[in-house]
Amino acid sequence: MEFLPLKYRGRVALFPFWTFGVAILVGVAYVVPNWRFLHLACAVFCLPSFACTLVVPESVRWLTVTGRLDDAMEALRKMARLNGKQVPLSARSTLEMIYFKRKEERKDGQSYSYLDLFKSAYLLKCTIVISYMWCTMSLISYGISFGADGLAGNLYLNILLTNCVEIPALLPVLWMMDRIGRRWTTVLMFSIISAATVASLVLSMKGISGNDLVAFCFALVTKMCVDTGWNVIQTWGTELYPTVTRALGYGVAATSARIGGMLAPFVINLKSRLVLTFMTISGMSFVAILLCFILPETRLSALSDNVASTPTSFTSAQDVELEMGASREGMQDHDEKDGDPNEVLLSGHVRETVLNGSAPLHNGSPILKSSCA
Repeated sequence: MEFLPLKYRGRVALFPFWTFGVAILVGVAYVVPNWRFLHLACAVFCLPSFACTLVVPESVRWLTVTGRLDDAMEALRKMARLNGKQVPLSARSTLEMIYFKRKEERKDGQSYSYLDLFKSAYLLKCTIVISYMWCTMSLISYGISFGADGLAGNLYLNILLTNCVEIPALLPVLWMMDRIGRRWTTVLMFSIISAATVASLVLSMKGISGNDLVAFCFALVTKMCVDTGWNVIQTWGTELYPTVTRALGYGVAATSARIGGMLAPFVINLKSRLVLTFMTISGMSFVAILLCFILPETRLSALSDNVASTPTSFTSAQDVELEMGASREGMQDHDEKDGDPNEVLLSGHVRETVLNGSAPLHNGSPILKSSCA
């Protein structure tokens, strides 16, 4: 995400990589029913991913704030070479300025740990809310996937449908992320999940239609919203955390998702506990809707680099958004007025990576920019 400009983050996050992987897995499992050979086939499919380490460089932001400026410059040269551009002469001084500012803000060059996610009120708020959302999404998603054998019809077809149903919703969700923002898109996804579960609960208790049909329709609608909403939350969480704690926050969120996945078989049962399943999912989704309004919108915000550039208290989401918007508008106005030639030497991808944590170059001198993302 850090290598992408604002307009491309949501698009990449919503690309159905996971869905295509599940579709391939279903096909392989149908052809190779033996679980030992199936595991071996999965391992073989994972091997090409190691080639990515030869192409994708380390985060320039992380290399800079940790003092590895030579490695950061090498990563910039690699990206500029791939894009057919030249690295600006002032790039080194820009990185040095960011590093020294970060060094002053952090005493004795202390490295960050998971404890730092709970020391800052802003990071604590982000960590709790994002982790709860990941846990909820994982519990619902894996619960439906694990319960595919309880749905009417063929097992392989059910798994394929419940995982590919998100594809038609990807473009509308991408449009909403760019137009109404990450927060309201997430609220809409959880609202649809809540409405679907409440409707299914009423139909199931009233005895209207067969339970098999109710469970199948519920599974399709809910899985579509969960999978697309999870992509939105991943983008939102990436933009909320500063660079120095982004990987740590992602790790905590991923751990909470694993906890949700482990609880899924015990909480969600589409075969024998439909009422309890509907009540649990609707209740957790409603809580997630309320938590969405605690976090600020990040649709137009630049990524922040350090903890000092984030709010130091439980600042209201509206106040944070006003600061983000003012910072972003000021940067855009500066770009339009000055049109500094140093910046156009890099492609959009590289420029966002190098200068997202600093203001546009002015008269050849890098000027640091603070951001409350």
